[in-house]
Amino acid sequence: MSIRADRRDIVVGIDGSNTALNAARWAAYLAVALRAPLVLANVLTGPYFRSETTALSRSEDPGREDYLGQSVRIARVLLDQAAELLRTCTPELPVTTEILHGSAHSALRRRTERARMLVVGADTAFGSKLLGATAIHVALHGHCPVGVWRGDAGRPIPRDRTIAVGVDGTALSEPAIGHAFELADALRVPLTAVHLWSPARIPPIGGYIDRNAEEQAVLSESLAGWSERFPDVEIIPVPVPAIPAAFLTEIAHTAQLLVIGTHGRSLLGAALFGSTSRELLQQAPCPVLVCRSEPSAGEDRPR
Repeated sequence: MSIRADRRDIVVGIDGSNTALNAARWAAYLAVALRAPLVLANVLTGPYFRSETTALSRSEDPGREDYLGQSVRIARVLLDQAAELLRTCTPELPVTTEILHGSAHSALRRRTERARMLVVGADTAFGSKLLGATAIHVALHGHCPVGVWRGDAGRPIPRDRTIAVGVDGTALSEPAIGHAFELADALRVPLTAVHLWSPARIPPIGGYIDRNAEEQAVLSESLAGWSERFPDVEIIPVPVPAIPAAFLTEIAHTAQLLVIGTHGRSLLGAALFGSTSRELLQQAPCPVLVCRSEPSAGEDRPR
């Protein structure tokens, strides 16, 4: 299904920080291009917020009502301020607000069931949690891509830069490739497709050309169906022997968004499962979109 035909919303975590507002501004930019509504969400955690649907836990604490009321009021003020800012900047975009309850793990994971994308800022208190256990949990177990906004606060969005995507040559990287193509098409920018192969497996000089041709063929095959579906997207193929985190970080310097997957058996896919994904989320100079691969991801590949 085309993400532009998917009317589910893009959800942004709001905590009152400038970084969260920058993340919301970036999410609004994507939402306009994808024609998706935007939802600003604040998560209330603590002893009285046990689940997304039940805010009041059973307690005899006499200060409970004051605590709950104050928490909700603060959340509403933060959300309303962010919503007003976005409505001023992008009046054509539908913007609503939500208050979620419970742990960050559970509240955000449940919200991904109804979201097109979840976005947080990398340097917020909320975002820093996501870069740890919560980020990995939501990225691996959520039901939509998770975007972590990174960049220079206050600077214009680099709208003319490419979308970069990591390609590992397996069916399990299809979700990342698909989202990258659709975003590149919606934003009308080129797509840089990066296929990495292990430097440890580089053949003698005489065989390098053959090996590079083989990897180019793997990359071309991975992109073939998607390039036919989105013929207007200019593709910049980059098959190269390199260390995943270092090379992808370098590529990110000239991209407006880096799209990576969370599964895969190749060098790239295996690395992105753990430390490399964390390193990219913490150090990439541009926003990073993490796309979880379903076991049957290859079944929806364009033919």
